[in-house]
Amino acid sequence: RPDEAKQRAQQRVQLRLGTNVFQLSIDRRRLAIEREQDKPFDVAITTNTACLRRVVFGQQTLAHARRTGEMSLEGDEKVAAQFLQMFSRPQLFEQAS
Repeated sequence: RPDEAKQRAQQRVQLRLGTNVFQLSIDRRRLAIEREQDKPFDVAITTNTACLRRVVFGQQTLAHARRTGEMSLEGDEKVAAQFLQMFSRPQLFEQAS
């Protein structure tokens, strides 16, 4: 039987950054963010902003962050991996003189 999260087009991620908790809804690569902690989720990611930035921008793997204890997951690991890979690193632009 297919997993409930896979049956839905929308995925729900709870992002716990210290005392800040955000509820993220992802639907066809569109992202909605709320500041809540009592909604159901497919996966909860607990980390700090520095580690999140490193993993999102490819400077650290999810596996390494989990192994070192800098990031923990509760729920569907595939949903977490998809969420963490949906961002691209911002490009730096040089200012004209």
